[in-house]
Amino acid sequence: MEQPEVLQLNPNDSYSRSYRMRQVAPGSRSVETFLPGDVVERAAKQKGMTTEQFVDAYVVEFLYDGIEGGFFRFVPAKPKQVSDAPTG
Repeated sequence: MEQPEVLQLNPNDSYSRSYRMRQVAPGSRSVETFLPGDVVERAAKQKGMTTEQFVDAYVVEFLYDGIEGGFFRFVPAKPKQVSDAPTG
C-alpha cells in the first residue's frame, strides 16, 4: 500500500493575509474568496507560463480534513473541470 503524502505548514514561517468570504447565492452552502495574486503569479512563473495561461491550465484543489482549516494547491485542469468552472 502506498504511503500517504504528508503535508505540513508552520504558520509562524508562512505568509498570512485575511480575505473576506461571500456566499455564492443566498442560502447556498458554497462560499467564494480570493487568492493572493502574487501566489498565482509565482506559481505561473515556476511553470514558465503567464498568469493568464496558468489560470486557464490549472484549477485550485482545496484539501481539508476537519474544521480547523486546510490548504490549497494548484493541479492541472482536466477539460471537464475548466468547463464546469463558475463564471462571473
